[in-house]
Amino acid sequence: VAALTGSRLRELQVDFGGCTVFTGDVLGAVVCALDPETIEVLGLSRCGQITTLPERVAEFKRLQTLNLYHCVALNSLPAGLADLPKLKVLNIVGCTSLSSVLKLPKAVRIVTDA
Repeated sequence: VAALTGSRLRELQVDFGGCTVFTGDVLGAVVCALDPETIEVLGLSRCGQITTLPERVAEFKRLQTLNLYHCVALNSLPAGLADLPKLKVLNIVGCTSLSSVLKLPKAVRIVTDA
């Protein structure tokens, strides 16, 4: 996580492989280390134990793609996602605990099956 602090990444794709020791606190630290002014693509795949995303994700004003592929325990999304002006793709394939999806602008393509 320390290596991400202060970085100006435009894209971060991480496949956690269903790791059960990866917790919400660790995810929060990763998200907080990202620069909200530069990140355009965020991929957090197979986060086995994550039930919610940090609210800070809703501060990523340049975010175009949010890939949450097979985050099976994820049961909610930050409300602020609906206000992200550049968001185009929300991939929630395999997010089987997600009971509902926010009302997002029509320009956002929600991917729900592979």
